[in-house]
Amino acid sequence: AQGDANAGRRRRRWRGVTRRVVRLTVTAIAVLALAGCARFTAVDTFSQDNTVTQDLTLALTPDAAKQVGIDLSTLTAAALKSKTADAFPGIDPSKITIEDYTEGDRKGVHVVTRDLTFDEFNAAATKGTTAVANGLGTPMTVAREGDTYIVTFPADPKRDLSQVPGGSSIGLISSSIDFSITLNFPGPVKSATAGKVNGKTVV
Repeated sequence: AQGDANAGRRRRRWRGVTRRVVRLTVTAIAVLALAGCARFTAVDTFSQDNTVTQDLTLALTPDAAKQVGIDLSTLTAAALKSKTADAFPGIDPSKITIEDYTEGDRKGVHVVTRDLTFDEFNAAATKGTTAVANGLGTPMTVAREGDTYIVTFPADPKRDLSQVPGGSSIGLISSSIDFSITLNFPGPVKSATAGKVNGKTVV
């Protein structure tokens, strides 16, 4: 009887382990299925004339867009051009180039804004991010003191994951997101509290 009881406990333990392995396997498969599901890359190049040129790509697969609550029909060149004033407040439309972007299953936009003044850049970066994709913007400001450029990404408690539609899913797909912000300066970078410094560039 004792042997039967021990066998029963072993079977229960193995069943528990099996269920955990199955759950972990399903999770791993879900992550693999979403591999490369989103792309957010921004390259900001600062000139000595106090202007900024930004090259931005934002694209998601349909599954990823659904998880974070973004309607891909609004993330197109036509949609953004129709509301340029909302997405890029205070910027001369002639400085903006918007194209549709497709890479495999990922669809979105490639936006280049050229020779923005600091005021234009700061206004668009802080006010226009939710117009492009709610919750996925990168609010930031740039200022210059003498020959020193100061770029700040403000800590805003209102812009945590709880404010993003489907935010609970972002933890699952975060390892599958291609995300980078590159800052190019006219001179060497003295210090950075985040990112990797390489000469005149911070990534």
